[in-house]
Amino acid sequence: MSRGRSFLILLVVGLGLGAYIYFVERHRPPAEERDAETLEKVFPDLDAAKLTELTVKAASGATTTLKKEGASWQIVAPIQGAADESEVSSITSNLSTLEIQRVLVEKPKDVAQYGLAEPRVEVTFRVSGQPKPHQLLIGEKTPTEGDLYARVDGAPRVILVPSGLETTFDRDTFALRDKSVLTFDRDKVDRLDARSASWELQLVKKGDTWQMAKPWSTRVDSGTVESLLGSLASGQMKALIADDAKTLDTYALDKPSVTVTLHSGSTSASLLLGRDADEEGVYAKDGSRPMVFTVESTLADDLRREPSEYRPKELFAFQNVTGQRLEITRDGTKRLFEKRKESKDDSAPERWTQVQPQAKVDAATVDDLASRIADLRADSYVDSLPAGSAQVVAITAVSEGDKSESVTLYRSGKEAYAVRTGEPGAATIPADTLDDVVKALDAVK
Repeated sequence: MSRGRSFLILLVVGLGLGAYIYFVERHRPPAEERDAETLEKVFPDLDAAKLTELTVKAASGATTTLKKEGASWQIVAPIQGAADESEVSSITSNLSTLEIQRVLVEKPKDVAQYGLAEPRVEVTFRVSGQPKPHQLLIGEKTPTEGDLYARVDGAPRVILVPSGLETTFDRDTFALRDKSVLTFDRDKVDRLDARSASWELQLVKKGDTWQMAKPWSTRVDSGTVESLLGSLASGQMKALIADDAKTLDTYALDKPSVTVTLHSGSTSASLLLGRDADEEGVYAKDGSRPMVFTVESTLADDLRREPSEYRPKELFAFQNVTGQRLEITRDGTKRLFEKRKESKDDSAPERWTQVQPQAKVDAATVDDLASRIADLRADSYVDSLPAGSAQVVAITAVSEGDKSESVTLYRSGKEAYAVRTGEPGAATIPADTLDDVVKALDAVK
């Protein structure tokens, strides 16, 4: 009995789909012909820039009203706040370019069969200089799911519009609101403060370069700082948890795990991180707004970087191409290498020579040594050298403009370390890179 009924249901559905294809789709021109012909616009002569008001009723039932103020859009109901300009632009531009794929029926007897008695999505908008609003009503998808049934401005006819635009118009309030986690002018940020229960960080911009002021006065990787600022500038709420949170302890935002504050002259903006949310993401709050939201875990991980993680991996700014002098001390013996021209001719190339103790050496072997020194990189940083660490080699490198840098390499058991003169702590380095520098030095003959 049940098998027979299932067969009948499938038969009815199949017949319905077949009838649709036969009576509707077979009369539709091939795709290449439709692309070649000029289709009628749903809203002829509509200029997206002239829209002044927009109301979107999503399939979820959420209704959002927006108004244009100057050059930007604002949500006025059910909340008040800035809109996501890219989301609104997508709706307005698609309204102005939306084309009728086919007029299905001019005067339908019953629009319920198209899902238009109670449309799933409604978009109502006003245009500057026009007294009456316009409206797009969107019903169900066609059986082939290639198009959507729609009606326009109260006209009785049912038209077909591309189903690919369904998600463009079906937007709820959260989708339409500005979801920026923090608002600031990235180009004007000149200081970054961050703190957790176990550390405090302060980064200061000097010209185009970032420097660390706390917990140490030292170099930082400016690329890492700029990447963090970029992540904050483009960061979006993953979900809105509470528009006006009355208590913050539920989210561990009463005692944030990390607070990051960006300074631009006399203005500042702060982002607070709480505990991990049940789903992927972390509870967060803009210090100037009452709402609580979640952010992606990747952004939270970036904000939780400890101070040592901002320090540069490159131990030397020195490069073989621009290097001018190398002073290397090993086992009490100092060797000094300089780049010198092979002749008095100004066009003569510069080559590495050993000037102390003076000796003729193969310039290619010094090139290799200089390259290995330039390639020295830190894996991480520690507060201090392990007790009993043995000095292996001390290097002073001078680049164009007499910029001098000094790094001393140490060994402790199977581990290798580097200390840069004038900077705190020590860098851990791969032991084989220390071995490579020593072998390259021994090869200079």
